[in-house]
Amino acid sequence: MFDTEVKSLKSFNHYLSKLVESRLWLKVIIALFLGVGFGLLLSPQNGWITKETADIAGNWLALPGVLFLKLVQMIMIPLIVASIITGIASNDKDSLKKLGGGVLLYFLGTTIVSVSLGVILSQLFRPGRFLHQQALDEHNEITAVPTESPELSFGLETIPDAISNLLPENPLASMVSGEMLSIVIFTIIIGVAALSLEDSLLRPVKLLLSAIQEVC
Repeated sequence: MFDTEVKSLKSFNHYLSKLVESRLWLKVIIALFLGVGFGLLLSPQNGWITKETADIAGNWLALPGVLFLKLVQMIMIPLIVASIITGIASNDKDSLKKLGGGVLLYFLGTTIVSVSLGVILSQLFRPGRFLHQQALDEHNEITAVPTESPELSFGLETIPDAISNLLPENPLASMVSGEMLSIVIFTIIIGVAALSLEDSLLRPVKLLLSAIQEVC
């Protein structure tokens, strides 16, 4: 009987290992719960460790996640640029027109749906109505203090400036500051312009961008 229990335990352990290895979402969920539980154990409110020790341990435990996020951010812009230009340059002009029209309709449709959903949900749930009165009083005191910052306004007269600001004057500066929309628009323009190149000139560009995709 004991041998049977050991075998069943080993098979169950093997099954769990296969389950975790084949499903990334399960790894994320398990890591999420482990992180929450470990964070609660290290909380200074439990009285097991001091606040200073908890801060030091938290900084060291957060280091792998911070490094991972920085690595993702580091390769994000080269990967986006290479992927968009390669995708556009791999199509002919006719298919690009059809694809561009579909993408534009999809973008407009999803934008309208998301904005409408946000407005409806904000009207239904009214976020902020359950704020503590002390927080509201502090907010009113802060907003009551006059500041020298210019007031933000949005109207028909500001729409042309908003549209023109989408085109980056300096693409490298936009990449450094992380202006993703400007980077995407610049990359689309470069990809469309690359279609006018001859095949002998376009082929090495595609190879270079494909290599960047593989590296990233």
